[in-house]
Amino acid sequence: MSQIGKGSYGQVLKAFDHKTKEEVALKMIKSDPKFSKQAFIEIKILSYIKERDDDHQSNVVKIKDFVIFRKHVCIIFELLSDNLYELIIRNNYNGLSEELIRRFAIQILVSLEFLRSHNIIHCDLKPENILLKEFNKSGIKLIDFG
Repeated sequence: MSQIGKGSYGQVLKAFDHKTKEEVALKMIKSDPKFSKQAFIEIKILSYIKERDDDHQSNVVKIKDFVIFRKHVCIIFELLSDNLYELIIRNNYNGLSEELIRRFAIQILVSLEFLRSHNIIHCDLKPENILLKEFNKSGIKLIDFG
């Protein structure tokens, strides 16, 4: 396992799911009642989205499962790539092409429209919470509904 993200909530690890034989992202929440409560809200929102996104067009990260391990809520997600802030850093802060920004903007608007249609508000939309689906590709997904 290797750390791929960190925040006030805990950390995100890259892990291997031996049951499904695939790499996943494992968000391990600090063992604290307020963080655990927020984690269960995130699980509820992401499960709701997953049930209503049959054609995978919402551009929202897919939750796979969750477990409680030694009083830590752990949420298992599909593994994604860099966030948009890391992409800007990798590009030496030179900005991105107009075409790439257009592709990102369209996908973000599709996500926001999907969320709006289900009365969900993403309260922390920022480059760090928009991840590339794959390295060096323009597909993105929104994360962090906690």
